[in-house]
Amino acid sequence: MTHRTRIALAALVLFFVAAILGVCIHRDAGQERPAEIPPVLQHESGGLRFTYHVPTGMEGLFDLAADPRMLKNLGRERPADLQRLREELERKIGVKSLEELRGAHRDLIERLRALGYL
Repeated sequence: MTHRTRIALAALVLFFVAAILGVCIHRDAGQERPAEIPPVLQHESGGLRFTYHVPTGMEGLFDLAADPRMLKNLGRERPADLQRLREELERKIGVKSLEELRGAHRDLIERLRALGYL
């Protein structure tokens, strides 16, 4: 076995041990699994895409025909479209408000706040 093979094998073993340990710790903590709610929700309608970042509550509205790479957020320029797509997404996933979904990401929100990002 070459030196590179040994290093690769050791890295693989460490990865699996860390993954298993992480699952065990998470399960023992008795917390909700944030993976059940994706961190970014998207809804498309009429050539527009609405995005909602659950941990931060940030919204985006993008014209996919004019801006396929979604570089310009039109949320401030087109508040009526933003609200319409937001409401459509809320109906689609069955919540009164997208803010309800942020509870599952409470730990992440607190960590981002502590680091000064929010």
